[in-house]
Amino acid sequence: MIRNNISFLNEINLVNQNWKSSSRIFGAAIEMWVEKKLNCECSGIFINKKANQKAYDAICNKCSKKIKLNLQKKIFKPNKNGELKILSSEYKTTLKSLNQSNGWDLYLLAYNLEDYKIKQILMIKSSDINEECVIPRKIGI
Repeated sequence: MIRNNISFLNEINLVNQNWKSSSRIFGAAIEMWVEKKLNCECSGIFINKKANQKAYDAICNKCSKKIKLNLQKKIFKPNKNGELKILSSEYKTTLKSLNQSNGWDLYLLAYNLEDYKIKQILMIKSSDINEECVIPRKIGI
């Protein structure tokens, strides 16, 4: 686990000023920050995929490692059972992408709305993610 206090204010200023949704604004800004500041283990840089493409969010320009980003306002913490549960992408798409070309590493980034800083970065290696880790969302009645 890496805890950080890294500003992405420069990237906020590059986001479309007509957008109203804070999650969309912060998501786009942090994705830009990842491309500029987060390096792959091989020292390559991550290149973002186009918005709304499924399976993963960026790919390393050097080793082709894929990463998936999950962003939220709160710090990621395990529950009472020691499990870290994360609401993420569509179930079938996630399973399919895990089984293709060595899957992807998952980066969990917690950010602060008030000071435009990343408060936490967790990385879960693709080797630690399998089908048993992916739980379908419960559908309400």
